[in-house]
Amino acid sequence: MGLRTQLKTDLVNMFATMGETATFTPTTGAGVTCYVLLSIAVDMQPDLDTQSWMTGKTIECLFADIGRTPERGETFVVDSVTYTVASVIENDGMTVKMAVK
Repeated sequence: MGLRTQLKTDLVNMFATMGETATFTPTTGAGVTCYVLLSIAVDMQPDLDTQSWMTGKTIECLFADIGRTPERGETFVVDSVTYTVASVIENDGMTVKMAVK
């Protein structure tokens, strides 16, 4: 068994154990229930003269749960909070990590 094959199984278990239940709502079509990893962190911004920061929010989901890469403007609802996809940061074919607002 190869690494990617093992990861597909392990990632499902990891998201179910460590993730949060969410509803993905595409632009058209029905919503999909899935597990996501939500991260809300302070990100330092590059600036040569001063130190600035902003709060960065990301959501990572399993590609297989959605069946495609989520697009800008589509949403995830986690604990009654709606997060809108701003951009895709990473997509390795198994998970997709997005910047959300």
